Amino acid sequence: MKKVLGLSLLLLTAASPVRSSGAAAAEREPVAIRLQWDYKGIEPEMSVYEAADDPRLEIWNMGVRKSLAELPVKKRIEDSVVRARPGEDKIFVLVYRNVRDKPVRFFAAPHRLSPEEASLGFDFACLCMNHIYTVPKGYYWYRVVKLSLDDDFKGRSLDVRHTLVSRP
Repeated sequence: MKKVLGLSLLLLTAASPVRSSGAAAAEREPVAIRLQWDYKGIEPEMSVYEAADDPRLEIWNMGVRKSLAELPVKKRIEDSVVRARPGEDKIFVLVYRNVRDKPVRFFAAPHRLSPEEASLGFDFACLCMNHIYTVPKGYYWYRVVKLSLDDDFKGRSLDVRHTLVSRP
């Protein structure tokens, strides 16, 4: 990943190999990264899934589909804990299911990390992008995201919390 003026240029696709620093990363214990959600005005329906093995799947891919079977996902990550070793990138899919009888519009406030001292070397290309997402009645919304840990990441776990806020 290349950083330009503080922005991350993501040129990695889901079919690309996971970045790793080789044997050194494999010897380190995985870091438990817990994704948490607060909801303001919308139902608590965000889930985390493993990304499908599809060479056309790229970071930032997003869409809405009528059924879960149509999404570019494999199995659900039940505990919403993504595990990555320092030096690795993890690609996965966020899914929001609209159970309301009308469209849902929401945005994600910037994420908060805890403990803060473990946040150095963590990068998350997620959904807090100053954008309003719309999910039609009865549909599933998805976004392909990526988190990265630098080779020198310190810490055993990290909580990443987003607040999803309804917009009329």
